[in-house]
Amino acid sequence: MSSVAVIAGSVYGSAQFVAEELADAINGAGHEATLLDNPSADDLTNYDVIVASCSTTGVGDVPDNIESLYNDLVAKSVDLSGKKCLVVALGDSSYVDSFCMGGQKLNGALQECGAAALAAPMLIDTTETMAPEEDAMPWVLEKLGA
Repeated sequence: MSSVAVIAGSVYGSAQFVAEELADAINGAGHEATLLDNPSADDLTNYDVIVASCSTTGVGDVPDNIESLYNDLVAKSVDLSGKKCLVVALGDSSYVDSFCMGGQKLNGALQECGAAALAAPMLIDTTETMAPEEDAMPWVLEKLGA
């Protein structure tokens, strides 16, 4: 059983809803998941695994609600060696050059701090699915070995 931090970078609420559903599913699979609101980089050190649901805003940017966390990760203000990470990236494929870039940037920042990715980010086109959590849940549970 792993302790799992679940974080969300959300603009309009879709990524937040996905994160909430993921936390419930991870807990249901026997892990100890905690949904963190406005986490700091230091908060992430208290968990074995970091699962993120992240949308994209602007031109490939992370949402405002996790910008501070992202900036701390980019500055490598925390050592996540020995931790694992898994990112579900949400985006609109009509933005070809920045599709799911927020989640991909967050994934890169987590790895730069030493976290080992359990898989490449799952890229979900929110123009193609009305229920991204239904795509994300089985994928995350499989990667966690649940």
